[in-house]
Amino acid sequence: MPLRDQPAQEPFESRDLELGAALGAWSEAQTLFQLELLGPLDAPGMDPTWLLRVVGHVLQAELVLFYGPHVDVSAFRSTRPEDGLYVGGETDITPSRLTEMLDELAAVEEGDAMPNWLCPAPDY
Repeated sequence: MPLRDQPAQEPFESRDLELGAALGAWSEAQTLFQLELLGPLDAPGMDPTWLLRVVGHVLQAELVLFYGPHVDVSAFRSTRPEDGLYVGGETDITPSRLTEMLDELAAVEEGDAMPNWLCPAPDY
């Protein structure tokens, strides 16, 4: 997906840029993980506006921001593969809540349990 190179045109786009700034600030301060941050993405329709991939020794996760604003998270503990994939998300996400969610994922890397907003993915 190409990066968006023009300023925000709509209020929800401004919110997405604020969330992207929160992702960027958290990523710059983070030392536990290898990170890949992509965005702002040129996101027509239901495509993501930002994408953060997180890889640690214990945790691997992907956070995807969508217009709305909405965040979807998938996470996997490589030290406990029997637990499988965890998924979760929130709508009307704020920059402070997004940072809190990221900090909770960092706590998993340091030995905490998965946060309660993440649930085991259903088996199909």
